[in-house]
Amino acid sequence: MTSPRTTLFLAALMGAAGVAAGAFGSHMLSDVLSPGRMSTYGTGIAYLQWHAVYLLVLSWISMQHENRAFLWARRCALGGILFFTGSLVALSLTGISLLGAVAPIGGTLLIASWLLSAWGARQLAN
Repeated sequence: MTSPRTTLFLAALMGAAGVAAGAFGSHMLSDVLSPGRMSTYGTGIAYLQWHAVYLLVLSWISMQHENRAFLWARRCALGGILFFTGSLVALSLTGISLLGAVAPIGGTLLIASWLLSAWGARQLAN
């Protein structure tokens, strides 16, 4: 089971990884990758960073008000980050276009996570 504390820990690691990957990309990859692949890499890292912050907030809220919607929101967010960011970064580094087909799975999970968060927030309001 994905506890809020575990998710908080993972979110912090993802934030650190995003900073490191962003720095690596700007210093080591900008001269190696084409502008299109660099843009794809940047998109993956941006989504990693934004969703690491989202997970930090979601974890904090879950520690205060645990419910099943927030549990599933955390799970979907973790999966979405891995699939979306992972596929975009792998695509940009390898050029294997088939990896681009994985990104919509991650995007769908991220959307589901946000909707589950809304549902959880609505439950708190009642």
